Parts: sequence; C-alpha cells; structure tokens
Amino acid sequence: MFQYKDIKINYVRYGKKSGSTLVFLHGWGQNIEMMKPIGDNFSDKFRITIIDFPGFGQSEEPKSPWTIEKYSHMLEEFAKKNIHPTVKPTELMQYLVRLVTPKGGIILDPFMGSGSTGKAVMFENKE
Repeated sequence: MFQYKDIKINYVRYGKKSGSTLVFLHGWGQNIEMMKPIGDNFSDKFRITIIDFPGFGQSEEPKSPWTIEKYSHMLEEFAKKNIHPTVKPTELMQYLVRLVTPKGGIILDPFMGSGSTGKAVMFENKE
C-alpha cells in the first residue's frame, strides 16, 4: 500500500525487476483486475505497476469527492516515491493508443513527460 495523505492506495508491481516501468491506470468504476490482463502481456519485457485509484478496488475511499486535480497530485506523489521516470518507446505507445482508443476517442496524457504518447497520437491520426 502507498500512503497518500490520509488514504491508503493499493497497487501491484510485477514483471521484470529492472528496466523500464509501464504504469497502467484503470478507467472510472474499475480496478486493478481490469488492467491486469493488459499488463500481463508486457510483463516479460517491462516492470508493470497498476494502481487502484482512491475509492476503487482495494484502495480506501476519500472522505470527500476528489477533483481530477487531486487524482493527478496523488499520481505525481506516487510516481516520485515508487517509479523511476522512463521514456516509453513511441512504437509501444502507438500500439497502446490503437489497443485502448475507440473510434473517435480522445487520448488524454496530463503529464506528457517525454512526449511519446503525443507522438503516437499524431502518428495514429488520433486526437
């Protein structure tokens, strides 16, 4: 468990012990179990981290509703304490964009670290 302020956040980590880390975030109303089959496909080449957002799965419920900003602050703190920043290959991000984005869907990458997701979105002619 990761302690963020007064909330315990559940997460799992598995796959390669070293090298690049892929972080999978579930959709609204989901949990780790929804993302695990996707993470399993990459666990032979990457270290996999999957988080249960507060109020979902085995993470504790916030005392009051959270804004998107609060979720992003929690993720930022989690990353600082648990994940080594890595550059993701554009080809991998293109594959993920094709895998999880429905026709007409919009991809949101609020952190845009190295820009791999942005490049993948452009290469795949998505928004």
